[in-house]
Amino acid sequence: PQPLKPFFAALPPRLRILDLSHNHLRDEHVDLLTEALEAIYDADADHTAPPSLEQLSLRSNYLGNGAGSALAALLRGGRAGAALWRLDLRTNAIDADGACAMLAALQYPTSMRELRIGYNKQNAQQDLECARLASIALRRALSRTCGSRLELLDLSNVRMGDAGAKQLAISLGLNDVLRRLDLAFNAIGPEGARFLAQALETNQCLFELDLRDNEVGDEGAEVLAQGLQQNYSLRKLQLARNGVELRGAYALMKATHNREDLTIDFGASGAGELNPVQVRNMLGRTHSMASLSFVRAAEREDRECRLAAQNNAMSMFVG
Repeated sequence: PQPLKPFFAALPPRLRILDLSHNHLRDEHVDLLTEALEAIYDADADHTAPPSLEQLSLRSNYLGNGAGSALAALLRGGRAGAALWRLDLRTNAIDADGACAMLAALQYPTSMRELRIGYNKQNAQQDLECARLASIALRRALSRTCGSRLELLDLSNVRMGDAGAKQLAISLGLNDVLRRLDLAFNAIGPEGARFLAQALETNQCLFELDLRDNEVGDEGAEVLAQGLQQNYSLRKLQLARNGVELRGAYALMKATHNREDLTIDFGASGAGELNPVQVRNMLGRTHSMASLSFVRAAEREDRECRLAAQNNAMSMFVG
């Protein structure tokens, strides 16, 4: 880290944007950086120089929890981080401790509007402890009482699962600041989708929700459709690679057919998923034989599922 110390020390006081992505940086480098930023304002004995650093990108380095804690301290106190509104830490090696330290820092008055900490710890399995810690910190950060200004939050690949989605949804339903929430690769299934749908019923400020590469399926798509019937703010819902097929897409179509300002993106079609052309035709209400056939097939599948559910209920009653 020593060769970088003179570089950080020479940073101009009025620097507004600093991009150090893809530079093989480690925790000790971030320690030097935060020390240098604080030294700039410590040298201002009259405290007349306004904080200037607004955007900091440290994407795709080798940063761990030490960097997360150092940046949390920068956000939490002092003048050096007072103007920082965008922080990008994607694709590093920060896990629950470092991520939660930064989320906890948002409970204090900050200028932070965009925080990206997705795709850090590459969890192959659901990490319940990480989800629990992150969800608790996030609930506090998104609460109305803390005065958060956060508009964009990227928590992709935290692997929070349905339990984490439940905790997150509680605060999301009450939040009136956040505009975009990225929850891709989070092992969220139908149950987690139900909690998020309940949040959408009361949240009227979120513009974009990214649920790509989860496990929502048709059941989850149906409950999301119910939530969207009461929501008038969402402009984009991303559901690529979620196992959503005819029944789920049909439910979303019915729920949002009057919402010309809402885009539901199913992404590229995989095995057993929807053809994007069919989805565009259906959601765009393009009258064609292809879309008509698609809707009829979805209606038939919907009736069959309802009939099967009724038969199961009757069997249980007779038994």
